Formats: sequence, structure tokens, C-alpha cells
Amino acid sequence: MTVPHSGTWRGGRWKLAPCLVAMEAEADRIAPRRRRTSDGSIGDQAHAVRRSDHNPDEEGVTDWVDALDISHDPANGMDIHAHARTIAARRDPRIDYIISNRRIWSRANPTWRTYKGDNPHTLHAHFSVVDAHRGDTSPWFNAVPLFPTGPTPPPYNPPAPAPGPAPFTPPS
Repeated sequence: MTVPHSGTWRGGRWKLAPCLVAMEAEADRIAPRRRRTSDGSIGDQAHAVRRSDHNPDEEGVTDWVDALDISHDPANGMDIHAHARTIAARRDPRIDYIISNRRIWSRANPTWRTYKGDNPHTLHAHFSVVDAHRGDTSPWFNAVPLFPTGPTPPPYNPPAPAPGPAPFTPPS
């Protein structure tokens, strides 16, 4: 466990959705040496002043946090952007929306679109879940992601044309 799974919020208690606790545990099993620097559950002060699934929903006895960020660290076995694309491709019913590598996918509009928020989500992927499926702790990830994230290509700089043969000069 690297992110808080429960705590206090505005005088009440909150818990991370059980399906997201399972997601974090599965990521740790798949890639035990992965970096966790961008993992996150409960929102910080910047999240607290706006609508965010990182904030407790404050709708019942248990205030649920319905979002989790998992760090992208393919060098240590966690290509979270590839896993995000795989989860979206199979339209996992637990997912409300995913933000990953400057793209967003949602169950309401199940296509990947450009994400223009302040955080491009390049260091992690954000997973938000729907209330009705937060208790579903079935596996999230395939052992091998279906759509691996390729390296970022360098800018295209076409090579200069090779010099041709010297022009023919007839003998004088």
C-alpha cells in the first residue's frame, strides 16, 4: 500500500473504493519495483476546492473516494498508459473515466479524446469508478498490456539530400 486507503475529511471518515484498493494491490503484484511517486488517492488542497473524484463523495455513512492515480513506470514493469488503453478497450463497467497521457476516455463517450486539463497525466494514469461497481474487486490488468506505449519519437528532421555527382564538364 502506497496511497492512503482511509482517513478523515471535514470531520467525517472516508475510504478508497474497494475496486481501486484492488487495482493498486494488483499493480504492486505485477510490478513490485515500480515507482510510486505519482500514485494518489485522496485529493490535496487543490482538489478540495473543486469537483474531483479524489474528494470523498459525502453521500452516505461512508464517504467514498472514487479515483486512483497509478504511476507510469514501464522500465520497472508498469506501463500504466498501456493498461489504461486495455481497460478502456474492454469497456470495464467499473470505469467512469480514465485520463492518461494527454487523453481522456469515458463510459459516456467511449473514444479517446485530447485532454486539455492543467495536468497532462503523463507521469500517471487517473482512474475514476462508478458508484454501482466500486465493490467489484475482480482483476484489472492483463499480464501483458494489449497496446504498449511506444517511445516518444524524436521530432522529424528530414536529412539533407545527399550530394549528387559533380556535373559533367566536357573537355575543352
